[in-house]
Amino acid sequence: MSSQTLLSRQEVYRRAKEIQPLPASVRRLMKLVSSDLYSTSDIVEVVQYDPALTGDLLVRANSAESAARSRITEIKVAVTRLGANTVVQTALGRALNRQMSGALPAYGLEKGDMWEHALASSVAADLVLARAGTTLPSNLSTGALLHDVGKLIISACLPPSLVTSLAQTAEIENRELVLVERDVLGIDHAEVGAIVARSWGLPVSIQVAITKHHDWREISDRFTLGVALSDRLAHLIHEIDEEADPREPPEAEEALDLMAMVGLEEHQYLPLVGEGRIQFDAIRAAFT
Repeated sequence: MSSQTLLSRQEVYRRAKEIQPLPASVRRLMKLVSSDLYSTSDIVEVVQYDPALTGDLLVRANSAESAARSRITEIKVAVTRLGANTVVQTALGRALNRQMSGALPAYGLEKGDMWEHALASSVAADLVLARAGTTLPSNLSTGALLHDVGKLIISACLPPSLVTSLAQTAEIENRELVLVERDVLGIDHAEVGAIVARSWGLPVSIQVAITKHHDWREISDRFTLGVALSDRLAHLIHEIDEEADPREPPEAEEALDLMAMVGLEEHQYLPLVGEGRIQFDAIRAAFT
């Protein structure tokens, strides 16, 4: 069966345009923070007119993750406490939670799996950014949260007759998932994800990072490398048993290579995974 029979690019573009758009407040926040020319007051001005987002931010500011000593009831205090990146992460996360929470059988993902991986990737990105400092763009967590969004479109486009899942095929053939996608479908989830990001008007840097997060060996772009690293760390943060040695999974070797490429030391690896697990559990609780 040809790739055109299974999934045409025309269908991908059509479905990408039909995917639920981001709320206006989220788009404004992302544009604002991406410019690096903003103040806390600018963020508050956007947030305060979105009651649902205001409530989410107050909940998160008062969560165990934030560890506030006294209860926060003012949105300006909450925004100051959380920081711009966390505000965007919360806004974007809420907007995508429902869309990402469904099962994706073609990828072997049960209900909630994709959302948890996206959230863990965003958590990892925040930790990487905190350690790498100014060497990485501040909106790294946004790119990390969205890196697999193309899987939503591919899953929606696949015909019921495609019985064997992409994930099963990749495992049976011992090949990378993106290579199986390219052979079977003629396109991969990273490229489709970039189409979605473009349809939402997201920065080109995020579009490139989504497109290349599996092909990171071919590039030197630090933002893309940071997103790829966050993806690998996310697998280690929430998919392996906490009793297992996080240095053993295949993702560990790639994570260490990527850490070196963004300026992190090998001795920071285990603390990254350990702290990531703690923060992931706390943030996941704040979203439920």
